[in-house]
Amino acid sequence: MLHYLRNIRKKLILQENARKYLLYAIGEILLVVVGILIAFQIDNWNEDRVKRNQEFKILTQIQSDLSSNYSEVESLLSKLEFSKSSSDSLLKSFRDEKEIRAFSVYSSVVHQRFFFNISSSAYSLLGGSLGTLITNEQMRNNIVQIYEGDFKEIEKRQQMLSNHLDQNLNPKSNQLFEITQRVNFKMPVFDENEFDFYDPINFNTIAKDKEYINTIVILRRMYTIQIQQLNKTKDDLTDVLKLVDSEISKLAS
Repeated sequence: MLHYLRNIRKKLILQENARKYLLYAIGEILLVVVGILIAFQIDNWNEDRVKRNQEFKILTQIQSDLSSNYSEVESLLSKLEFSKSSSDSLLKSFRDEKEIRAFSVYSSVVHQRFFFNISSSAYSLLGGSLGTLITNEQMRNNIVQIYEGDFKEIEKRQQMLSNHLDQNLNPKSNQLFEITQRVNFKMPVFDENEFDFYDPINFNTIAKDKEYINTIVILRRMYTIQIQQLNKTKDDLTDVLKLVDSEISKLAS
């Protein structure tokens, strides 16, 4: 191609035809400009393709993490609902002694601690330069809200529950119960097979202990608030996962 252009240029110079040579020079410049523009376009296309591939990988990781977190929320929700039901049974037994048959089990349940294990390996990428690869701004903001809003609220509520157990319930239980550590028995929704077993020293004494009863009432209230928060988080996760699924489908097509 270059050899062909050189021959044309040489021929025009020999002909001393300024007008034709000028038109040729303009055409050659335009050809070079077009070539450069095409090269830039190809380079931009390749760069965009690389970015979309990176975005696809990040979103796939985020999808996996959010799905895992959704399962974690469901598990925690089941445990809290079971614990709330146990606290209801405890409070009911104080009013009706016929309900004390499973009192020790209910007492054991309300002393359990629950942990929320967040999957966040992909989310950590959003804080750096890779976060700019997420082109759907609404989706990115919703993901940030899940981690910085919903999940932090769950962790805060879990810490409040642990503090209540340490500062209020456990000190009273140490006075009112015989505690057998790590008894082997299975309870619904819990993964563990061993629990500390709380056997009342004297049920009538416990039933008249206003401080202990109020501690259970507060605990039940904390369960209720956490359950409401977790149900909200489930809805938020469902919405975000729909957005992520949709974005992944677009990038894969």
